[in-house]
Amino acid sequence: TRVPPDGGKQTLSVQYTLPAGSLQGVRVNFRWRGSVSTCSTGSYDDHDDLIFAVGQAGTSPPTTSVAPSSQPSARPSMVPTTYPSVMPSSRPSSTPSMAPTLPPAPSHSPSSVPTSLPSSSQFPSPVSQVPQWTELSYASFENGWDSWVRGGSDAGRYCRGTYAASGDCAIRLRDNSKDQSAMSLNLGDLGDLLLFNVLRVTFSFYVSSMEDQEDFMLEYSSNYGSDWDIVRTWKRNAYASVDTIDIDNNRFYMDEQVTLTGPFSSTAWIRFRCDASHNKDRIFIDDVRVEGF
Repeated sequence: TRVPPDGGKQTLSVQYTLPAGSLQGVRVNFRWRGSVSTCSTGSYDDHDDLIFAVGQAGTSPPTTSVAPSSQPSARPSMVPTTYPSVMPSSRPSSTPSMAPTLPPAPSHSPSSVPTSLPSSSQFPSPVSQVPQWTELSYASFENGWDSWVRGGSDAGRYCRGTYAASGDCAIRLRDNSKDQSAMSLNLGDLGDLLLFNVLRVTFSFYVSSMEDQEDFMLEYSSNYGSDWDIVRTWKRNAYASVDTIDIDNNRFYMDEQVTLTGPFSSTAWIRFRCDASHNKDRIFIDDVRVEGF
């Protein structure tokens, strides 16, 4: 630690001998009464300048001087004055205005001193990579069913805008006619599902005229739709349940997300199915996205 004896321009210097063949890092903190401050941000027009100079063992270190600028708001420029006699006297033709340029290392430098820094690949990355989801399917239903399959007469494409989460079209599910009230997607058609451990389904929906305890659900099948397992249920006035979400009429629910854990195979399907009691009990499904991770 070095402390200037008084105000005004002060020059503090520290010498440190590097062990032969080692790689060294240097860190400098400028402090005001124990607190770390950013260079040249003090309240008294202070200017903090730092110069690193490297010389050969057994010789005097380079010396530098700080020349104040004529403009108080500008940082002072640093000008090298003398160099040890063992170093060459020639200098590069151009010198950066904010830092001194050191001469090239002498030709008789010890061979044990490293001549290059290690590559960045030798050090671990300070920031880990963020996991990436791969989009497998997206359906807006503006131009059709977008790979989804209509179950029957109680599943239809609606294109009058009011109940679509975006654009004009959505898929309307109604009543409780089992397969007839469903829309299905063949996951095996989306790619090699063995590449993914998790699938994520994101969608938006609108609820219309669902009565107490009426619901709809997302289901999963591992055998081409021969058998279905309920993954998540959305129910009007639902009782507390891990896999059941309470919903109300006459409102949109945006960007609902459900995750499914693999392994998956080419025989996997998912579907949305309405389980209400009347043709006027309706769910409008829109903007369905399937992603894999």
